[in-house]
Amino acid sequence: MAHDENLLTIRNLHTYFYTEDGVVKALNGVNLEIKRGEVLGLVGESGSGKSVTALSILRLIQDPPGKIVEGEIWFDGEDLQSFSTARMCEEVRGGKIAMIFQDPMTSLNPVFRVGAQVAEAIRIHQHTDWKEALKRAVRMMVRVGIPSSEERASDYPHQFSGGMKQRVMISMGLSCNPQLLIADEPTTALDVTIQAQILEEIKIIQADTGASVLLITHDLGVIGEMADRVAVMYAGNIVEYTDADTLFNTPKHPYTQGLLNCFPEASERKTDLEPIEGTVPNLINPPSGCRFHPRCKMAMPICSEREPELLQIADGHQVSCLLYDHNVVNAA
Repeated sequence: MAHDENLLTIRNLHTYFYTEDGVVKALNGVNLEIKRGEVLGLVGESGSGKSVTALSILRLIQDPPGKIVEGEIWFDGEDLQSFSTARMCEEVRGGKIAMIFQDPMTSLNPVFRVGAQVAEAIRIHQHTDWKEALKRAVRMMVRVGIPSSEERASDYPHQFSGGMKQRVMISMGLSCNPQLLIADEPTTALDVTIQAQILEEIKIIQADTGASVLLITHDLGVIGEMADRVAVMYAGNIVEYTDADTLFNTPKHPYTQGLLNCFPEASERKTDLEPIEGTVPNLINPPSGCRFHPRCKMAMPICSEREPELLQIADGHQVSCLLYDHNVVNAA
């Protein structure tokens, strides 16, 4: 069960997708904790399982073909796996846990006015009448920086730019004062100026409300700017888990080191980046042992045979790598 300081605790989460080609083992025993009031960054390549983790928390995995086959998801001391679908809709989704989805272009309903879409969440979760919900929706749109919000609330999504649509999505996500905000690539496809503004808005509102944030991205620059702690994900597993400063200064997992080696740091003006060779494995038939070993420059023969555990190597620093397993190193 979750400790008091943890708002969300995930234990041994397995989420699979049953397809014609075979079973996609998208999450392979994920363990994750989000403390109250913190920003946790979840980083990794496309296909590593970041979005599936978010959808699993909200029980939005489409069944079929997807299914949570094992694991626990504790939120504020309660097991979300035990909640009925009706209770998830009424209490959790959009209320206690809100999500900003990856693509603002497709996340808004094109046939409803923008203000009405924000107000709908408020009406359902805050139990207000329609008039009050619309007032609150306009106030929230003002807060996220939408100019002339009262007039623009009557507009349709196609009348908004990509950056403004993303602001609408943020206002919708934050409109019910959630305890946890899941932001899945919240600045994808936006120019850098708008990206910086939106990240700043999330930080200000998060600080004002005391909400926790799960920030999902493949952009290490965003992680460095926003996150208190970071979980690095690879092929359905958490491979490193520590505070942001430690991750950037002393990364331990070879995959994390590889990600940082191909990140162009402005301060160093790198000219030769070092890409990680190969691609994320097919999760229908993943590699045996450590899923990263076929791409790892530091792989040992045992890495193809034995699956590493997430080990605590220092206070608050966990790594899933046999290089840090004393039993393996001493045997070698």
